[in-house]
Amino acid sequence: MLESKLTLSSRSRRLAEARSRNLRQLLIRATRCLNALVEEELQARGYGDIRLAHNTLLIHLDFEGNSISEVADRAQLTKQAMGLLADELEKMGYITRHVDEKDARARILMLTDAGQRLMLDMLEIIEEIEERFISLLGSDTLTGLRTGLAAFIGIRQSS
Repeated sequence: MLESKLTLSSRSRRLAEARSRNLRQLLIRATRCLNALVEEELQARGYGDIRLAHNTLLIHLDFEGNSISEVADRAQLTKQAMGLLADELEKMGYITRHVDEKDARARILMLTDAGQRLMLDMLEIIEEIEERFISLLGSDTLTGLRTGLAAFIGIRQSS
């Protein structure tokens, strides 16, 4: 029994170590870290009503507008879940809905002036976070990270 517990403990440690270095886990943790930094800075800039979940819609919305279906597909969420986020953002004044000229049943989500200011602030926040990253690790590291991630995405999209 003691030997099997040691084996299980040893296996668990090896699995935990392997998972901590796993690319998928690193990307997930890096994304969570970046999202937390963005959310903290948005709060500091007075966007107390914006939650991390709202960014799921905002980062997938084109500046020219999209249907809920398009944004939901990009975010890999159901239309119903995206619809709830759209309802909240519309009530807060960041987006509006317009009838799609091509399909009267569909609604196009569009950023309001406040939504455009929010998006510009989010882009500025990302730039500031990147500057902090550069000051800590150097611009070559950020350039290498971007190049590697772009190549990784390109491989996936071409297959």
